[in-house]
Amino acid sequence: MLTHAYTNDIQRGGLGEIVRIEQIEIADHILDKIEAKHGVQFHEVEEACLSHRPYVRRARAGLIQVHARTVGGRYLAVLLAWVSGSTWRVVSARDMNLQERRAYARQAKK
Repeated sequence: MLTHAYTNDIQRGGLGEIVRIEQIEIADHILDKIEAKHGVQFHEVEEACLSHRPYVRRARAGLIQVHARTVGGRYLAVLLAWVSGSTWRVVSARDMNLQERRAYARQAKK
């Protein structure tokens, strides 16, 4: 299990809620999966979660989905599960699809 610590407060998708991310954990098998299946590196997940312009929305069963661009310009969708406090666990990470990129672009203009 990899754990990295930092702080980022994110306004969640128009709901007026703040999501605080201070630590991100990722299980080894999830890291292997996102690297093999989606070609996403952990540093890109961190960049997306620390982005200055993330778009965060609720996903299924208490998860959140962070849409953001990496430093390299890649558009990522990162699915996170709340662990405790401000610690989140990566469930998956992949490139945004076209519909998600359009929604992200609309949010970035606000």
